Amino acid sequence: MKKLTLTILHKLPNRVRLKTSKPIKNREKFCSIIKQQAEDTSIRYNRISGTILISFNPEEILLQEVIYRVAIAFSVENGLQPIKLLEEKKEKSLENLSLYSAGAIIVSAIHRVLNKNNPKIQDSLNIFSMGLTTAAIGEHIFHESRRQGYFDVEIIPALYLIKSFLVSNSLSVVSIIWLTTFGRHLLSTNESAKNIKVFRFKDEKKNKYIYSLEATEDKSINTIADLFNQLLKKNKVTQGINDKYMIKTIN
Repeated sequence: MKKLTLTILHKLPNRVRLKTSKPIKNREKFCSIIKQQAEDTSIRYNRISGTILISFNPEEILLQEVIYRVAIAFSVENGLQPIKLLEEKKEKSLENLSLYSAGAIIVSAIHRVLNKNNPKIQDSLNIFSMGLTTAAIGEHIFHESRRQGYFDVEIIPALYLIKSFLVSNSLSVVSIIWLTTFGRHLLSTNESAKNIKVFRFKDEKKNKYIYSLEATEDKSINTIADLFNQLLKKNKVTQGINDKYMIKTIN
């Protein structure tokens, strides 16, 4: 089962916008958890975009508390499933086709070194690599436009280089196109990402549920930068991101 994600899109000391990976089912219960002992809080949910805009009084509740309460409410709605908490700037990883096209480029490069006497096969491999890379660019444009409403300007020089490939059928051009489009994603990390687990306990005397949240550093590896980041951390004495939060709600 794919892990639920909660993405912080924008935050200020008195306002935060988040995006949930699944629609909110019960808005009333969802909001009640967030507003618990923080009545001076405004919540607006856009079901189409899956975003939540929360305005609050920082003297009544802190920004991090609001984020954790949203995570608790989201987890409760989905049977206390774990949640991955992300920052928008860290949510850039390589899509499937971009990985496949990178593999095709590597295979084509290996063939060029080992079998220099087969130009026809090499041309076919170059064309196949270009085809996958073009499809990956299309996939990238689709996801970027859907996520942020526009695609990045880095796509424009990549599209211009496609014309150069039609003339030269060069693997070098394909490699440059791939690096131009997807290179920066190799440098983005999920260093600030957290894995959230929520636990529920019943206070029989006060007839209340107590929700306990545990946030730990996310050590998943999605990019080359993530791999280097984890290797470097092994040589450092760090405690990582570990946090706990607890809230009582009316039954």
